[in-house]
Amino acid sequence: MEFFFLVPWVHTEIIIFCIVTVIFIGALIWYYFPTFVRIFQKFGPKGRDARIDGRDSELLKEREKTEEQKFQEQIQSLENPILSGDETDTKLLLEEKEPGKTKKKHEKEIKKQNEKEGENKEITKKEKTEKKSKESQQTNNNKNEIEIKTVETQDTTEEKQPKKKEKNPTEELANIKKQAQTLIARGEIDEAQALIINGLALKKDHKKLNLMLGSIYEGKKKFDAAEILYKDLAKSYPEDAEILKSLADVLIIKKKYKVAAALYEKLLSLSEEKEEILFVLSHLSYELKDMENLYRFTRLYLKQWPKNKEILDLEAKAQIHLGKRKDAIETLIKLKTLSPYNTNEIQEMIEKLVAEEEMNQHFNAENS
Repeated sequence: MEFFFLVPWVHTEIIIFCIVTVIFIGALIWYYFPTFVRIFQKFGPKGRDARIDGRDSELLKEREKTEEQKFQEQIQSLENPILSGDETDTKLLLEEKEPGKTKKKHEKEIKKQNEKEGENKEITKKEKTEKKSKESQQTNNNKNEIEIKTVETQDTTEEKQPKKKEKNPTEELANIKKQAQTLIARGEIDEAQALIINGLALKKDHKKLNLMLGSIYEGKKKFDAAEILYKDLAKSYPEDAEILKSLADVLIIKKKYKVAAALYEKLLSLSEEKEEILFVLSHLSYELKDMENLYRFTRLYLKQWPKNKEILDLEAKAQIHLGKRKDAIETLIKLKTLSPYNTNEIQEMIEKLVAEEEMNQHFNAENS
């Protein structure tokens, strides 16, 4: 409870302390403001420029003084030369008699010396320029020699190195096919598809790559794309059994049974896989309700493979539809021996057909 009574006093003390500090800082700024301004003028950008200008003027003045001192020393040295013997006495007498002439002579000699120094400077400059030009020529010559050597070395290396063989498109396509097969085996279908498309850019009607791409489309259930691809490929290879079979299988999935049946019937003369082709043709004929072709294809199939239960069942249906009850009874008896688990249904069908056949015979006997 005592703490809550002390809180307002604490706030007032903090406020008073802040006011005092602000007043103190303001007084310091007001007192030292002129000094800050002077420091800024001296060490600011304007003051720095002024200092630099002052230094430059001082250096110029010192140079002028030194040049004047040198000039006066030269004059003094010429006016007071160290001479030996009687010549000194005679020259001193002449200088005492004709002081103006001696000064002019000294000035002429100084000019001559300055001219000689200038000529010497020009000669040294010319020599330097000539040296630089010679050095530049030498460097250029060295560069040219180096370039020639590098070219020669490149030529020799190119001659030594065996020339790279140009890529054969057939080999490249074979490599693409192998890589695509490995990718499909790994399950990397999208990568294989991209690789196959790159290969088809080299050869559009490549058989194996197109078939692989069609199978990828079928796996992705893109049956329209697969149909278009196989149709285009069949134009390039109209007698190829593998391509026609792939196209027919896609058409069966799309329930285009009539075209598929025509393609499979064409495959009878092209392919050696007669069993599969006749099996598919029998089922397609049943779907199309073409009982004559169904009876024909089932008979062709059962001549070589007589124990297939599906084909026996289809043959019996075709025989019943065509009115061949005796033949149907025989096929059903064969089917009954091959499938003992469905004997009741098959037996009922046999009894029904036997009854119909007896009725038919009795009717024919009465009419006769």
